[in-house]
Amino acid sequence: MKRLPAILAFLLLAYQAAIPWTTAPYVTQDGPSYVYTAAIARDLALHPHGYYSGLYRFQPKLVMNWTPALILGVFIPVFGAPHAEAALASLCVIVGFFGIAYWRRSLDPLDSGFDPLTNFLVNTWFFWIGFYSFCLGAGVSAVLSGFYIRHAAGLSRTQAALLAAGLVASFFTHVLPTLMALLVIALAAVWARPPRAARNRTLAALAPAAMLLIFFVRPSLGRIPFVPAAGWAWRLFPMHVFTSAAGIAGEERLLVPAMLVYICAAFALMKRDEWNTIRGALALAAALCFAAYLLAPNTGFGGGEIKIRFSWYLFVFGCTAAAQTRRLRPLRSMVSLYAAALVLAGLIPAMQNARRISRAADEYAAALAAIPPHSTFVRLRYQSRDARRRLNFDSSPSEPLMHLDAWYAARNQCIDLTDYQALNRLYAVTFRRFTITGEQQNWLFLSEDGEAHGFAPLRRALETVPVRIEYVVMLGDEGAEATRASDFRQAAAWLDAAARLVSRNSFVRVYQTAQPR
Repeated sequence: MKRLPAILAFLLLAYQAAIPWTTAPYVTQDGPSYVYTAAIARDLALHPHGYYSGLYRFQPKLVMNWTPALILGVFIPVFGAPHAEAALASLCVIVGFFGIAYWRRSLDPLDSGFDPLTNFLVNTWFFWIGFYSFCLGAGVSAVLSGFYIRHAAGLSRTQAALLAAGLVASFFTHVLPTLMALLVIALAAVWARPPRAARNRTLAALAPAAMLLIFFVRPSLGRIPFVPAAGWAWRLFPMHVFTSAAGIAGEERLLVPAMLVYICAAFALMKRDEWNTIRGALALAAALCFAAYLLAPNTGFGGGEIKIRFSWYLFVFGCTAAAQTRRLRPLRSMVSLYAAALVLAGLIPAMQNARRISRAADEYAAALAAIPPHSTFVRLRYQSRDARRRLNFDSSPSEPLMHLDAWYAARNQCIDLTDYQALNRLYAVTFRRFTITGEQQNWLFLSEDGEAHGFAPLRRALETVPVRIEYVVMLGDEGAEATRASDFRQAAAWLDAAARLVSRNSFVRVYQTAQPR
């Protein structure tokens, strides 16, 4: 009976890691863009004067998101571009699971971390939408926090150097997990009260990553409007942080409230001596995350969905403290069984969604097959509600058709000028200076949301971008009220008149604007 939680945890882990391989292709909302960026970065590294070098370059500015590009650069020749995302998704699950388990055991050797509570913490909306930088960063930061807690009292120079290097690597993966690691390490140092030498080494280990964070944040200070929207955040708390599909099971409606009760019970039942241990620091960290969830703006520093990430960390800190609270230990097996059943119930519709999305990707690829390899194209996106309903992936928590243009480009060595990562300027590659102006890049970026911005930005880009654009991909149908109220029909009519329709299905149209090279 004692081994049952661990057995269930590893069975669930195997299932979670296998889901991306149960269908081909496996795609998420943002995953294809990670693969496309990695394909460009790999070509730039191996062939400095190759196919992509005339348009793209490595990002010279201090940015995060390098780690997925490096990993995918290795995965693409091993698994191929169509399966590289599946390999990265499985790696994220494994890194997250063992990272959190290591961290939990560092806090309390009696808590192995190998129980379904860890599976629950790993099974997040971030994973299903393809936020791979954040997923990897969270696992890495958990290991770094656990490493420090294990060695806080006698941190050696070598251990401090390893910790500093790990935190720097974490920064180049994602900023927020790095910030959380710095928070946990700082609180652990306060609670542990290490000797002066160890304390000085701790400060030295934290300094490089802290300086990187300051240099990263500083240019944006004063330009980001402070709009906390605390009332909105309070009403939605804890948001869709553990949603893998629609419905009671997919949204974890029976599990998330139970975990909140579990966390609150732990903080209420902790004894005074426990508050003096690292569990007291976890309670403070959870409270700080809740405050940040309410007060931090939801967008800033080039990214979005900031509040929901603080919501997830509240569960990470709170559930870990609850699992290690002495008065709640008799409930650990019951909590494990309950979590295992409901996590499994949520994974089943998630796997079904992955298979349905795969069929949608095949239809998308069939339409884009009219675009030959080594072509340059742009994409104009409107909503595809009819396609979601017809292909039965309407319960997906993401918009998986959003960046399938990048998936096709990565598979066929095409140039996708409208992929968001090079335009966002926070990823490993960006456009070469003076090739496409900042204003033109903004026009290309706005083509991702036709309902909000219409066809005008892309039309201006088509008329002014000094790059030979051979094809235009128009994604969308009139199944959504927002699309019907937009300029969707006018955009299609303009393209019908200005270009040649070479392929279409119910939600994708491909236009040829110039003869391929």
